[in-house]
Order: sequence, then C-alpha cells, then structure tokens
Amino acid sequence: MCGIFGFYLKESLDEEDISLGVSGVNALKHRGPDNQNYWYNAEHGIFLGHTRLSILDISEKSNQPMIDSEHVMVYNGEIYNYKEISKGLSSGEYLKSTGDTEVLFNCWKEYGEKCLAKLDGMYAFAVYNKRERTLDLFSDYFGEKPLYWFESNKGIYFSSELNPLVKLLAISSDFSESDVSAFLSFGFMPGQRTGYKQTKALEPASHLRIEDSGSYNLKKYWTPQERIIENTSTVKPLAEKDIDLFQDALLESLQVRLRSDVPLGLFLSSGLDSSVIASLAKKELNFDIECLTVKFNDPEVSDESAMASKIALFLDLPHKIIDSKDDPARKDRNVIYDLFGEANNNITIAAAYQMSLAARESFKVALCGVGGDEIFFGYNKYHELYHLDNLGITSRIKKMAKNILRGHKNNFDSLNNFMKFLYIKNSAYFDELSLYLNLDEISQYFMSSENVPSFESARMFDLRQTMPFSYIPALERASMRVGLEVRTPFLNRKLFDLVSSYDSRVFLVDGKKDVLRRILSRYLPEKLFNHSKKGFRYPLQSFLKERPPEANGFTKETVANLWEKKALKGIDEICVRMQILEFFRKGEMQKCVL
Repeated sequence: MCGIFGFYLKESLDEEDISLGVSGVNALKHRGPDNQNYWYNAEHGIFLGHTRLSILDISEKSNQPMIDSEHVMVYNGEIYNYKEISKGLSSGEYLKSTGDTEVLFNCWKEYGEKCLAKLDGMYAFAVYNKRERTLDLFSDYFGEKPLYWFESNKGIYFSSELNPLVKLLAISSDFSESDVSAFLSFGFMPGQRTGYKQTKALEPASHLRIEDSGSYNLKKYWTPQERIIENTSTVKPLAEKDIDLFQDALLESLQVRLRSDVPLGLFLSSGLDSSVIASLAKKELNFDIECLTVKFNDPEVSDESAMASKIALFLDLPHKIIDSKDDPARKDRNVIYDLFGEANNNITIAAAYQMSLAARESFKVALCGVGGDEIFFGYNKYHELYHLDNLGITSRIKKMAKNILRGHKNNFDSLNNFMKFLYIKNSAYFDELSLYLNLDEISQYFMSSENVPSFESARMFDLRQTMPFSYIPALERASMRVGLEVRTPFLNRKLFDLVSSYDSRVFLVDGKKDVLRRILSRYLPEKLFNHSKKGFRYPLQSFLKERPPEANGFTKETVANLWEKKALKGIDEICVRMQILEFFRKGEMQKCVL
C-alpha cells in the first residue's frame, strides 16, 4: 500500500521537471512513510516516483521503483494471492524478496496484460517498457486504489491523489453543466469526471497505455454486467448448499487478506459484514484478530460499541473500544475538502479519519466490511425497487411509496430505471432536480438494458460508480492520510462471479443480506446479529454554514427555498452538496498550501 506519482512527457526532462516530480512524491509521503524513491530517464521524458507503506516483506528488497534491464514499475496496493501466483511463474524460484511487489513485476513481464486475470487484490500500478518506450497504467477491478491523470501540452502526469496534481501543476476548476448536474444528483463526480480541467480519474478495471509520441489509448478490461431477467416464475430461496458455496468463497478471500508482516486488525461494528469477517477468522481460520470499535461522542451518531463488544466477547476475540477524538471537521470544513481533493459529499470521511487515527495506534492494516451491501444486495433501495417492480405493492410498500411520492408531480411507475433511482436517492427535492438540471447526459452512467429490473440497475450503478467514487474514497483517503492500509474480503472477483451466477432475485426474496445472516447463524446467537442496523450518518447540520451565493444549477429562488428547509432530512444533503460545489467552483482548493 503506497502512493505513486509520475509523468511521461513528449520532451526531455529538465531540472524543473525533475524537481516537480520529487515534490509530487513528497506530497504523497503520508501514504508511504516508510520509504520514498524515484527513477527517471531525462532523455526519454519519463519520471516514476513511489512512497512505500511496508506491509509484506518490510525489507529493502521490496522497495520501489522496481527496475530491471527492460522495465520499471511503481505500484500501489496489495496482491493477496501473490504466493499462489509466484508458484506459476518461470522466475518464481529466483525471486529475491518475499512480498507481492516482485511477484507482480515478474507476472507482468511474463504475461503482460493477461496477468490481470490472475490477480486477487487492490492495485494501481504503472509499468514503463524501456525498449518499446511505452507506459502502461492499470486500476483494479472494483476501484479500491485511486489513480488520477492530467493531460497537458507537454504530456501526461499521474498521481494516487488529486492534490499533488492540482496544486503543483496549478490546474484550474472546470465544472461543466453536466458536471454540476452529476454532483448535485449523486453527491460525487462519476466516471472520469473530477471537476478539474483536463484531469480525469482512472475508472475501475481500466488500462491506459501512453506512447512516447504522447498519444494514448484508454480501455476497460472488465465491467460487471447486469443480469437480464426474463423468467417471471417464483424464485425459490437459497438452499443450504448454496450458503456453503458463498461461505467457502468468502473464506478463501478472507484467508489471503489476513497475510501481513505487520500488526493487523478489524474494524468491528454491530453490522453483519464485519461480524461475518470476525466469525470466519476466529471459528474457521483460528485467527485471533484484534477488533477495534470507535465510540463516537456525539448524540447524533449511533453508537455500536456495546453490541460490537458483545460479539467480540462471544467469539473470544481481543477488542478495543476507543473514544473518538474531537472531530476535526467541526472545527475546519477544509479538512474534508483536503482529504478528498475534489467535490464529494460523503462527509463520513471525517468519521473514517477519526477511526483511522485511533486504529493506527494499534495496527498498520485493518480489515473492514465495505462491499458487503453491493455484493449481496443489502441496501434498502434495492429491496424497495424489488418489491415495487417484481412482487406487486404490498400495503407496507404502498404506504412507503405514497410517502415518497407525496407532493411530487411525477408518477413513479412511469419513470425509467435511472429516474427511479434518482427519485429514491433525492426524493426530498426530486422535482427541482428534474426541472432545473440536465439529467439526460448523466443518465449514461446508469446503463440499463431492456428487461433489466430497476433493483439490478441500481446495484450496478453502485458497483460501477457509487462505491469506487464515494464509499471507497471516503475510507481510502482517510486511512491512507495516516498510513493505514484497509482491506475488504467482500471485494473479490471469485465471490462476485459466484453471486452473479445466480438469479439476483434470490438475494432479495428472503430479506436483506439473507446469505450473511444464515452464515452468521452458524457462529453467533441470533440476538447478536438479528437486529436493525442503523447506517452511519454524519450530523450534516454541523457542516452547513452560510448559504452559497451562486445558483449552482438551480435558480437562486430554488436555492434560497431549499436552504430555508436545510434542517429537514434529505434537504440537508442537497444543501451540503451546494456548499461543497461552491468551494471547488471558486477554486478554493488551489489556494491551499501543499
């Protein structure tokens, strides 16, 4: 787990270019406090820098950049199945180190792009071919490790975080009308969008190849596919043998994610996802993983520490409850802006930052349950859409739908899948969205084929967009700011492919995350997991200050009207988005000191 910074220019490097490269590496030192280094070829215009957080093989043998006679690689992430991969390499028995970096380096040299199919991990890496003078950049399947790139007249620059690019290259904000529509609709910048001129995010499972001429080719090497459901017959619940298959796949994923040469722990809440990880680690792998739960001293934030303590006690796992420190975001909202470096309204990054600060005192690697809801259809919206579209409207769902639609001009049944998703996500101000914002262009992110049910489309949007550009960044940027690596066993291709081999309705017919509940019933008494889960919601009112003076895509009258109702749930979120968007549109981020 590290940070990478580099560039490939169309001209030779001068001292100013090299100095900028070194500054870029230093700007990412928080991601890799254990070692910083770089390599460049001034004549060929290439600079590759790396900051290292030592997790596997903490010796100097795994320092980067990794270099041989033909290739140079810088890499951020972890390849969990590196031991298994090394056994299949022709160079396996000659490896000098015992970590994953050299395995990835040799796997690339032996198989090229085909090596990606062998990887179980999170990664963003760059490989320069000295002979062919090409630079290849890759991102992982689910977008766990970030990579941003900026195209200038001189060439292409890339970085694990936006801040070094924006500040060192003085990149200006550049929000198009569709950027504004996207952010005010979703609360994050989807796809390649960043809100900065000529600057893009490398989407999950992407490959960017740059030639020495400055030309480049960008492509996706994998995309999770929607399930087209044509059979309307009754869906049978999952059999116990199916639960066995899911447990085995999750266990296999967990086992390799427990590999570490430094202290490792688990973020334990009272929810299903982290409880499953704790149970499997202890009961199946006999791993006494240290659990950590942060107790937030705020009446507006649900406290899960008591129930988490009971779960750890039952499993006989070491457990620490750590009181959170003063929330830095309450004192200075710029903390949120600085952590993200771009427009994003996932203010839970403040809580993740507090949690990571506390965790870093005990361990260097943490496991978490991120991805469980996306993989196993856990969010309420999937179940609401499933009942509305597939089972007919029961009295309870009918009442819920009536409340959602109250006061709106639109008819829910007449909306397409994209608009249904927006309706549920932004019901408090949906009419304003549909009236004032340009939603046609951003609907491209909600790709939906004919016969794909709306709940499946919603899940795919979350997998392709919400998770990699909102949920994961909140945890990844917060944890890496303090040099903490976070792994999630749910984001595993084999587990995803297994779930995808089933009719997706089977994961909804018996309630939310029935698979995980049935796995947990094998290890925990029902009273410890069969309870309502309160999702973490940051107290947004503390973040809201003055009303933005600009219309931000809405009319000024609409902005004023929404701001007057900012205390209402749902309205507070759009007000936060307006406030964040105003900060970045005004170019305030560029004024911050690096």
